[in-house]
Amino acid sequence: MADPDGREMMISCGAALFNIRLALRSLGWIPQTRVLPAGPTVTDMLANAAFLIGLTLWLAARDERWTYAVPFERAEHGFYRAAQYGLAATAEAIGVDRC
Repeated sequence: MADPDGREMMISCGAALFNIRLALRSLGWIPQTRVLPAGPTVTDMLANAAFLIGLTLWLAARDERWTYAVPFERAEHGFYRAAQYGLAATAEAIGVDRC
């Protein structure tokens, strides 16, 4: 089996979702991505947030490479850059040789 852990499939699903969001944006739609389908109630939103936080903590505990690969200050800088510039923001890759 070429992808026993399913990592390539996960990457391809993320890429497909990103491209679909870009396509919708180009058509004038503003797509929203949610963890799970939810209604407009406060209970639904809290359940989504709890699920996302729990999933994030579980994933972080499984593989520390993801949580410690980026220093907090660098992640914080990227967050504010994305908030300020949106899709026009630039990002720096970590651990990737530049071409």
